[in-house]
Amino acid sequence: MNRKVIRTFIFVAVLGIVLFALERQKSSAPDPVVIQSPTVLRKMTMDEKIEESDLIVLGQVKETLPSRWNTLEDINIQKIGSQEIVNKGLGIFTDSVLEKGLVLKQTINIDSTLRVRSFQGKIEHIEFVGFSEPTFIIGKTYLMFLKKDFGATKEIDPGGFIPVNAADGVYVIEGNLAVSSDDEWKTDDLIEYIRSSPLSLPSTEIPQSQENTEIFRLVESAFDIESKAAYDFNTERFADVFANSPLVMLLGNKNEFIGNFNPAANSVRYGYLDYKIAYYKWWQESSSFFEALDIKALSENRKVSQEEIKELIDSEWSQEWGLAPARAASPERRTVLRFVALDKKDEIVTVYLHDGLKLHILYLTQIDGRWFIVGDKENALIEN
Repeated sequence: MNRKVIRTFIFVAVLGIVLFALERQKSSAPDPVVIQSPTVLRKMTMDEKIEESDLIVLGQVKETLPSRWNTLEDINIQKIGSQEIVNKGLGIFTDSVLEKGLVLKQTINIDSTLRVRSFQGKIEHIEFVGFSEPTFIIGKTYLMFLKKDFGATKEIDPGGFIPVNAADGVYVIEGNLAVSSDDEWKTDDLIEYIRSSPLSLPSTEIPQSQENTEIFRLVESAFDIESKAAYDFNTERFADVFANSPLVMLLGNKNEFIGNFNPAANSVRYGYLDYKIAYYKWWQESSSFFEALDIKALSENRKVSQEEIKELIDSEWSQEWGLAPARAASPERRTVLRFVALDKKDEIVTVYLHDGLKLHILYLTQIDGRWFIVGDKENALIEN
């Protein structure tokens, strides 16, 4: 056997051993593990996104950093299984580096680049998929509503930011549009809206004055009166805190609704007081249907059936007017109001406050020397 044949034989033999070793390594590699997190996000208004943000910034994603575990514990990635991952509450997060561009709200000091945190990612064969989490593309420009990371990952690597309400707080810029998972704006309109909002200003204590104190007391009283009305549906005191005003126009087609549930109102021009009374009369009538079902079921020593509920939902009344929640369990207000901002323009004062559940934006004006609530942002528009 000549040398050339021997060299060829050795090469083929070695190659065979290498290929066999690689195949064995491949076959012994752990199977892919994919853990999905189908989180349902709360519905937020733009004002709520602005109010909850520490930072609102427009910028370009420059880099995506390697994913990491949300624990300092040593993870034996070759042995750990999906059930153990879930039982231990383990997760993966990934930081993307955002180059700061236009800053629209800033309540904390920041660097020229930011790390924006997404609670998903992949480490070797283990992948976390968060359906509500944002995914960033390098080179894309985003408008983000951010707050400082306050969870467990803050202890792993402090300094990161998380989007307000996950993917809903991230708007990718596509042409002249800003698009999130739940919303779409023209980019210029969104920037202008954020800039002009009092909620974008650094948090400062609302100045103390006799006028502001009167406004706060009026709003507190209105919430107390509504809490009681949600229990007994008595609207007699509504006129003490709500009023109709030509300065404010009701949004949507509320004429038929008010005419049906508050027929005593002046139909020439309905106002906010008319609407509030109609709303609670509708709530009372809607609740009476459910309560009638409860009384009937109780007299028969049984629970209300799904068929009875479905019949009520499909009823002609429900289809026309919709159904309200059950009456409140107590006449007492159980929320603490936090006044966020106060904006005075001409004859209207706009009050921004949070009750622990949602942001409220109320319009107030003086009538005969007294303050009244004459609208809110969801149901009314200030006349120009």
